[in-house]
Amino acid sequence: MAAEDVDSAVQAAQRAFKKYRTVNPRVRGDLLARWDALIRENKEDIASILVYETGKPFAEAVGEIDYATSFTRWFSAEAERVHDSVFTPAAPGRRAVTIKQPIGVAAALVPWNFPIAMIIRKACAALAAGCTMIAKPSPETPLTALTLAHLATQAGFAPGVFSVLPTSLANTPSLSEALCKH
Repeated sequence: MAAEDVDSAVQAAQRAFKKYRTVNPRVRGDLLARWDALIRENKEDIASILVYETGKPFAEAVGEIDYATSFTRWFSAEAERVHDSVFTPAAPGRRAVTIKQPIGVAAALVPWNFPIAMIIRKACAALAAGCTMIAKPSPETPLTALTLAHLATQAGFAPGVFSVLPTSLANTPSLSEALCKH
């Protein structure tokens, strides 16, 4: 993909966001739990892809996946624990209200050395909060990111909720800049 593909990806994520933001937090947590289960079920295959792309030993690849799934598990439970708050500030006769709500499309630029863990860590926070996510993996590790996107779809996330924009090394700077500026 290239910089000119960013707008259509963001527009698709924005369309998905309009619906996903209204999804009940418990349902978002259930989606994350299903994604977690699928990642765990496919751990050996994902680890093999990770070995191929990064050159890590198999045991380290499995360790990264175990570390990453600590985030899927944690955020699947936290999704329904996001609460607003009301408190009394120092000024008399006033109240302060904090409203927590999804804000839109989030972007993640992901390094090559921990592609599974960094995508999961960033995506789970956004997805639990009701935001959609576009991940731009390193050009060295696109298959791990695409595998996660495939499993997210199998888990039940709607199209556009979690997207991946793989690109070449040459296109990385312009695509990343376009994504960050969008």
